[in-house]
Amino acid sequence: MTLSEMHGSKRAAYRYSIHFSKDSSGDFAQSVRPILHEAVASAQRVLPIETNVVLRVAPDLREAVSKYLLGSTGWTPDSRHVHIGVNIGTQGWQRSLKSTIAHELNHTVRYHRTGTHKGQMTMRDTIAFDGLAQCFETEVCGMRPPYAAALSTQQARKIWGLIKDSLDSLDDGLYRRIFFARDDKEVPTWAGYRISYMLVHRMKKRSGLGWDALMGLTSEEIVGSGIS
Repeated sequence: MTLSEMHGSKRAAYRYSIHFSKDSSGDFAQSVRPILHEAVASAQRVLPIETNVVLRVAPDLREAVSKYLLGSTGWTPDSRHVHIGVNIGTQGWQRSLKSTIAHELNHTVRYHRTGTHKGQMTMRDTIAFDGLAQCFETEVCGMRPPYAAALSTQQARKIWGLIKDSLDSLDDGLYRRIFFARDDKEVPTWAGYRISYMLVHRMKKRSGLGWDALMGLTSEEIVGSGIS
């Protein structure tokens, strides 16, 4: 079934719409819909969306989504579209979905502020982009995502050494290795996400800035000199 619906309020400058995929059952949509509304409302209280956003939602039964991402995953290619996959058979998927929504909505705001989309971001841009989203979802939901697991100082310095000379690179292969590699002897799982979280969390704490101000900073201002 395909279901589409628009949501917002007279006081909201922008609205979001939910589109369930053709393979979404009625039970799936009924289970997921209220969690989506709650998640968007929670995120909007901290940082309002700045464009009309389409949430495209579908079941995602891949093992990795359940095993490593706790029941939901997301992808945001630009400031107006968010793709969400959910496995409602995973214990605790509701909390994971709320975290995913906060993460992805933060991406839409960052895209809007910078005027970019996924294919235009350098390694430095990506570190700022994903670090902001992880810190945002942690603050909104009170749960640090699994891909933001702590790195030791030694690990962080090692990863930084691999990327510090490529911060202006658009190399997709490097991005995929640093952010998604598995069984890599030099790169821990989710290393890119973990170092992004570390850098942005540190910068946010030191600066004392609120979310509206943070989202307007340049990637250079956010990443700074990296890990020393």
